[in-house]
Amino acid sequence: MKNESTLSPAFSPRGEGEARTVAVIGAGPIGLAAAANLLERGYVPIVFEAGASVAANFESFRQVQLFSPWRYNVDPAARRLLEASGWTMPNEDELPTAGAMIDRYLAPLASHPSIAPTLRLSHRVTSISREGFDKVKSKGREAAAFVIRATVIPAKAGIQPEPRGRIAWIPAFAGMTLCSEAG
Repeated sequence: MKNESTLSPAFSPRGEGEARTVAVIGAGPIGLAAAANLLERGYVPIVFEAGASVAANFESFRQVQLFSPWRYNVDPAARRLLEASGWTMPNEDELPTAGAMIDRYLAPLASHPSIAPTLRLSHRVTSISREGFDKVKSKGREAAAFVIRATVIPAKAGIQPEPRGRIAWIPAFAGMTLCSEAG
């Protein structure tokens, strides 16, 4: 059985007055900040995260105190988005732990009504290519839609995920931007 879902594009291919869809790979601090910045600029982010939760890598060292205070860890666009919904910035000079970053900043950001629907947790991106093109064919490549292939990672340990196939919701336009976060 394939773990497959089809998402509808928010907008058709790039055109006058239409928003662009942007794939963001990683739902950690950088990926979620990218999503907030994209929303602020009128783009439609779709955030892919291989982990079962946002900031899955931070979970592995949540007890560790970070070396930068909150003022440098909270993205300005994310802060504006959160504060508009009643969130309060932690003490800007305090050094957070990775767990505090998740609990007090990243989880609220991920659950914000404008970010939550864009998250695709447990989705490991395995390839990004242009539709109908291989490594040697290049004529017309810039006008082809991007195709993102991802594997849905099951929640139960020991179960091998099956290939997911093409995600058909990516609008067909040449300039899709890809943001990535190292995990």
